Amino acid sequence: MIVCVIIVVLSTIAIPQIQRISTNYRIDASGHAVASLLAQARLQAVHNNAPAYAQHSATTSPNMAFVNDDGTSAYVTGDPDVAISSSLKFQDPGALDHKQLDTYLGVTGVAGGPSLKILTPVGFNARGLPCIQNGTPAVCLQQDGPAGPVPVFEWFMTDANGNWEAVTVTAAGRIKAWRFTGQGSWQ
Repeated sequence: MIVCVIIVVLSTIAIPQIQRISTNYRIDASGHAVASLLAQARLQAVHNNAPAYAQHSATTSPNMAFVNDDGTSAYVTGDPDVAISSSLKFQDPGALDHKQLDTYLGVTGVAGGPSLKILTPVGFNARGLPCIQNGTPAVCLQQDGPAGPVPVFEWFMTDANGNWEAVTVTAAGRIKAWRFTGQGSWQ
């Protein structure tokens, strides 16, 4: 009987921890998968000597991110893609504190600094630098408008429990996944 009581007590302690670890793994794996897909889009642009665009399905099912040669077109079977856990969704961070990410990207609010793009398609030009599609898919601008700031990108994913993951692309094309740990801190 004592052994059974000990097993029940240990189970009561262990089960919530196992669920937390599983949730953290799921959101981290999705963030790293999206970061890898963005790296694949960058390599595809350089290899093909033509722009490549990464998009996400924030409003459609299945929950995924994909790469194609037009930042406004829908997913087509055969496009490079990555499935995101069904418990996650791409979402605007709203009031969530992402100043640490903005600082990392160089977004300081000073005129001439990078232009922050949240949840928009991420384009890469033939040199592998982030860019914005300008009308036709073949034109991917490295500046936001004529002589405007360079674009930087943040994609955010969240689950029903309020856990957040972000994927960023710097003006130099560096791609990184971040995990929100609370109190405005991203790791």
